[in-house]
Amino acid sequence: MIYFIQAGKDGPVKVGCTGNNLALRLAHLQLSSPEKLVVLGCIDGDVEHERKIHNELEKFKRSGEWYNPNIEVFEYVFDVIKKGTSVGKKSFRLHEYLRELEKAHVENALNLMNWNMTRSARFLGITFRQIRHKVQKFAIKK
Repeated sequence: MIYFIQAGKDGPVKVGCTGNNLALRLAHLQLSSPEKLVVLGCIDGDVEHERKIHNELEKFKRSGEWYNPNIEVFEYVFDVIKKGTSVGKKSFRLHEYLRELEKAHVENALNLMNWNMTRSARFLGITFRQIRHKVQKFAIKK
């Protein structure tokens, strides 16, 4: 599994590869990060696939597997998450991008918390009512 994690709201983006337990990997990374780490998304993939993504993002590299948080990086990462594969960059309208990013955050929180909406809402820093509304708004299914 290839994951995309951001440090804080304005921090760098990490691209990594792990087994099927993303929550455990996130917890491990969080121990050494002063910023709250947020999962942007994940896709099926192996180390070879991860390497291709690193190569695509090379010019944005900050350090190791961490990349500068600019629009090109977010567009690329979002496109990879949406399609589930490493593909070229794609242009998005900002409102579409933000909507899809919000949906991805809600879906990932729900999956990380085994669809416990109370825990997912707490993880996202929103209320139970807000997450329930987002699940309906985005037509998110288990």
